[in-house]
Amino acid sequence: MLIDFVGPSDVRTPRAEGNFPTSSAKCEFKSSLASPSTHGQIMCCPSSHPIRRAELAKRYSFTIVSPKPHVFLNSQYGNAADK
Repeated sequence: MLIDFVGPSDVRTPRAEGNFPTSSAKCEFKSSLASPSTHGQIMCCPSSHPIRRAELAKRYSFTIVSPKPHVFLNSQYGNAADK
């Protein structure tokens, strides 16, 4: 049953209101522990960039771009010879 798989509604999104195990209780993408490493800062698209819409940028200030899956998970075309 799907409900058993995803769990009860009160525990599906445990971080919806924050409560992350960080000092600010928010999801932190910049860490003082990572600063001496070679990873550098996260590149952000400036709000003046045409890809951003002002009304959405205010509400969603962080954009995550995920790569195309190369293994065709959940695809009906995964076994196609031309893919």
